[in-house]
Amino acid sequence: KVSYFQKPMRKNLMQLFGGDVIPSPSEKTKFGTGCVKITPAHDFQDYEAGRRFSLPLIKIMDEDAKISKATFLDYEGNTIKKENIPYEGLDRYEAREKVIKDLEKVNLLEKIEDYPLLVGKCYRCKTIVEPMLSYQWFIKLSKETDNGIGFEKIVKPALEAVKNGTTKFIPKEWEKTYFNWLENIKDWCISRQLWWGHRIPAFYCLDCNELIVSEENIDSCPKCKSKNIKQDEDVLDTWFSSALWPFGTLMYLKNGKKLDEDLKEIIEKLLEKEPETIKKFAKEFDVSDYLAFYPNDILVTGFDIIFFWVARMMMMGLYFTKKVPFFDVLVHMLVRDEHGQKMSKTKGNVIDPLDVIKKYGADALRWTLASLSSPGRDIRLSFKTIESSNFFMNKIWNIAKYILGVYENNNNLDFKDGYKYLSYEDKWILSRFNNLLKEYENYINQYRFDEVCRSLNKFIWDTFADWYIELSKNRAYKGEKEDKKAVLWTLFNVFKNILILLSTVAPFISEYLYEKIPNREKESILLEEFPKPFEVEENKDFEEIIKFISEVRNLKSIIGIPPSSKIDIYILPNENVQNMLQKTKDAIEKLAKVNVNFTKVPLDLPNLNYKNFKVFFDLKNKINVKEQVKVLDKKLQKLEKSLKQVENKLNNESFLKRAPQKVIEKAKKEKEEILLEIEKIKHALDFIKGGKNE
Repeated sequence: KVSYFQKPMRKNLMQLFGGDVIPSPSEKTKFGTGCVKITPAHDFQDYEAGRRFSLPLIKIMDEDAKISKATFLDYEGNTIKKENIPYEGLDRYEAREKVIKDLEKVNLLEKIEDYPLLVGKCYRCKTIVEPMLSYQWFIKLSKETDNGIGFEKIVKPALEAVKNGTTKFIPKEWEKTYFNWLENIKDWCISRQLWWGHRIPAFYCLDCNELIVSEENIDSCPKCKSKNIKQDEDVLDTWFSSALWPFGTLMYLKNGKKLDEDLKEIIEKLLEKEPETIKKFAKEFDVSDYLAFYPNDILVTGFDIIFFWVARMMMMGLYFTKKVPFFDVLVHMLVRDEHGQKMSKTKGNVIDPLDVIKKYGADALRWTLASLSSPGRDIRLSFKTIESSNFFMNKIWNIAKYILGVYENNNNLDFKDGYKYLSYEDKWILSRFNNLLKEYENYINQYRFDEVCRSLNKFIWDTFADWYIELSKNRAYKGEKEDKKAVLWTLFNVFKNILILLSTVAPFISEYLYEKIPNREKESILLEEFPKPFEVEENKDFEEIIKFISEVRNLKSIIGIPPSSKIDIYILPNENVQNMLQKTKDAIEKLAKVNVNFTKVPLDLPNLNYKNFKVFFDLKNKINVKEQVKVLDKKLQKLEKSLKQVENKLNNESFLKRAPQKVIEKAKKEKEEILLEIEKIKHALDFIKGGKNE
């Protein structure tokens, strides 16, 4: 054992294993021998350590992973010398076994033990990859290379563009990853030894060894005029090619094609503001799409390629075009299984999207992924959530079926002028759609697709289907001609706009149902403009009626009256809402399951107060008030006991420190639900205990 070395120990390690022994602050002195053997030519970290200690680079392995002569190199890539070493010609694994035996022979092996180690493997065949020095092409990006010239010209503009807000990351916390990579960037190795890719534009003269880098193909050496020219066989790193994508895909070879004179004039005018690189491209390429669409508005990508792709697109875009390639970078999270585990074939928890689409359709899958895409949270995907989305798609289908059924039942009545005869409930649903439109635009602008789905689901299922369709059914089937026109006009116009909003997430069902709409103006939903608000004012008094119907339903459930059992109620309206209440009487009776009276109210009845009307309930022969009060008091005591238990748990510091976050969140949700139930029961008790008319 040794405590700490102050200088590298070379001796025979160099000849045996191509390495040195050095002190390393990055290693723990209590681990192993307290010192570390390094091989600067065969390890990335060792290479950096070798530079710090001015150690030679000793390459001892060839491209077949066999031990070769020791090649001594300097840090410019020049060969200093070559030496014979033991184990020459042996495969790497055979050489390792031989090393162990040789160490044992000279009594230098103390022990062998296993410990975890990160080992790089080929992503295809899983063979362990051995790092080794080779000749490659680099872009100077490091602060340390040539006084940081590449960093200043290429990296710094990409950093500044995000710091000054020209390009924004959503969620914002991913900016840290971006900054960390760029502020500590190394020179970029852009050459690869692959069969496919953009070929490196470098040429070699095989007679005088001249190296020529050129934008054009070279057929003769500019130095010795030899025709014996060979192009470099390496190709560009795929991320280099991908970095050019935002603007490269918007330029096309002209191939002799002449532009329209008017378009040519516009392009020439726009090119005046472009940098020299783009003006140069324009001589050979049609750049009209580039001028029209660059920069892009948004890039949607995964967090794992922020450096590999996003940062490099930013660098290349700003270097060549002097503009950012996109203004927003939306970073999506991983799709995991329902337990939060990463999907893998080994675990058997992979959900194949093709299987899901075959069973539930693409829209259900798209809706599920969008509705679960909360910023900063991985998506937990399960068949249960996909089935729920499928039910929602079926709901939309059934709404369409109902609306088309109403249209056919009324002999395809022409409803173009239906807007002239709108009732209170028609205007109400139109105003509620206007509110949805505001929410939708707000959430879309924030890329909150989960909230977009939540808003659409709530409006379609609750507001449109459960409320408006039920409110308007009587008029749709039994109303006067003007009533039917108004209902049809409202149904089709609201539903058409719903489909337009829905099409961003569920395009297939939206397009199919859109094509069923009679007298539509556009051939496809894709040609529709974004919906505009309907010209109606919000009717808060009608909202009170909706609130009243909901409250009656809830109270009947809590105080033990069956939903279908009708209650006699007495409504005392003021002048502002009297006409509206009388016109919606049938709808109130149907949805609340009550008998509505506008006559004089009997004495001592439980009542509910609203802004412009008061409702009295005749509960005689419906419930035993005293017995029901006892039942509700008992429920209340039980809930208050449960609430105390949950609050004690949430006030316990030990629980908050030790419990998983999922368990804590579950306890908080339980508390909210208990408080809501307590509030409902207290309200019900106040209601049935009341009685004196005011």
